[in-house]
Amino acid sequence: MKNPSGDLRKILFKIAFVTGLILAVGICGALLFFSLNPGRNLFAGASDRDVFHRLLREYDAFLAASWTPPISGPAEPDSLNRMLDKLEKNAQGVETWLSVLKRRRNLALQSPRFLGQYRDAALRAAAAFPHSEPLAAVAVEALLLNSPVTEETAGTLKNYASRISEPRLSPLVLGIRILSGDMENSRLAASLRLEPLLAAGLPYLRAGLPDDEGDRLIADLGILRLLRGDISGAALEIQAISAGTNFSPLLHFMAEYYYDFGDPLRAAALFSRFNDEISMSRSADALWLGAEAAAARNIWKILAAPQGALSAIGLRSLYNLAVTAEDQPEAAAWLGRLFSEGQNDPSLWADPCFPAGIIRYTRLLDTQRALAILENEELQKQPLPDMELLRRRREIWPTDRIVAETWLLLGRYPEESALYQWGAYYFDHQRKYDEEALLIKTAERRQIGGPWLDFNAAIRLIGDGRLEEAEEYLRGIPRSAKIWQANANLARLLEFRRAPAEALEYYETAAALVKDPESASRIQLRIALCFQALGRIEDSRRVLEYALDLNPDNFKARTELKRISDE
Repeated sequence: MKNPSGDLRKILFKIAFVTGLILAVGICGALLFFSLNPGRNLFAGASDRDVFHRLLREYDAFLAASWTPPISGPAEPDSLNRMLDKLEKNAQGVETWLSVLKRRRNLALQSPRFLGQYRDAALRAAAAFPHSEPLAAVAVEALLLNSPVTEETAGTLKNYASRISEPRLSPLVLGIRILSGDMENSRLAASLRLEPLLAAGLPYLRAGLPDDEGDRLIADLGILRLLRGDISGAALEIQAISAGTNFSPLLHFMAEYYYDFGDPLRAAALFSRFNDEISMSRSADALWLGAEAAAARNIWKILAAPQGALSAIGLRSLYNLAVTAEDQPEAAAWLGRLFSEGQNDPSLWADPCFPAGIIRYTRLLDTQRALAILENEELQKQPLPDMELLRRRREIWPTDRIVAETWLLLGRYPEESALYQWGAYYFDHQRKYDEEALLIKTAERRQIGGPWLDFNAAIRLIGDGRLEEAEEYLRGIPRSAKIWQANANLARLLEFRRAPAEALEYYETAAALVKDPESASRIQLRIALCFQALGRIEDSRRVLEYALDLNPDNFKARTELKRISDE
């Protein structure tokens, strides 16, 4: 079944949507220093203070008398700028610099051609007083005002962020981290330890933000915890915002959290509060994971119902209905409609569910009908349908031609790991061991990786009698790889070492993964033999009967069942 990713990492980047607001609030904190400026320079002598304040009064008087925004002529702003130049020369402390920068900023906002002077002055002030947090905050705002963040400015922004520790400016620091690209990489974001920063800024943000924006920031804090594996801490953040909120993005975030962390039915309930196709689809996925198959399929049927052109969500719903069908005729009916919809609307072919559905559909058809579909030129431009075409041609082409075509297939898609995996399987199955060895060397040279390479290496080691090394390779394959043969072969090695209890565990894992009835029957036989080694004869008898249900032609299982029945 096709379940859309509920990867919460991508939600992290939604923090950027509130970046402007975060920066605005942070700058408001910085500008408090402007508003609280009492007009004194504590570090200058009396005469210096007098000169600065005289010039300041003259500037404000000239502004009040001759400048009613918007400015009507060029003389006034140019005169104001020259007066600010003179003021700056007489600014000798942090507070006097803040007074100058406040006025430069106002002039730049009214007349953008003076943005450069404002920016340069802010950088000069921050350089003159490197330990001043307000000047660092103003320099940040000056760099960002009507200017994109470049690689060069990102480094400067981070430098200023490192100077700021004032709690009410912490939202500004968070905004710098976002804009400088630190949040684009989830691992980097998790390593920054931003929770204290976010938490410190929340009182200042929540005081001036709507409830929904404040809730979003708490959600961001939860995401940061998730990225570092602090599931319990993230749960606390989720619970803090779960009561009474109706903010749509936040409800979606909560639903995705419950979907990914073990409460699919709660996720489905949250998704069901929305009527859009995506939310309905996610609700169906969650219901399926929560063992509510009938409810999930009902939603998929609604989404797949003929209502004009089929959407991508409708296509995926058709696919899900097919893979969860109770029998092959029903699956064939859903997949046949998927194929027909794709013929009517070629744009659907770009969705991964379409080629996957076509492959499933052709496997329910005879060779000639399957080839007629798979030989479509557009389908052959995609690696997996192209591989499926070659797989079906094994039924009509000689082995040597299939070998040659396999190499041509790899040449067309040299970076597609699944093709190498299939090629290695085919060469091994046909005992083309030289071809298999060359394929593995080619994959390694092209830096193609995957658990199947370790499995293949283990099989070669078993053939060479190097069982301990083979066991090490097989144990290194994660169970998430879902290679049933890896579990079955590891179990066989454990049987050989007279460890039937551990072997039984791996055989049962293989049995849960295998789809082919004949292979499943062989695994059940090995499970029965492990039960016998553990003295559990009745369990062995039951498993042998099941093995024969899977494959009545399993002669070894039938013989073993007769043997233990005669004892």
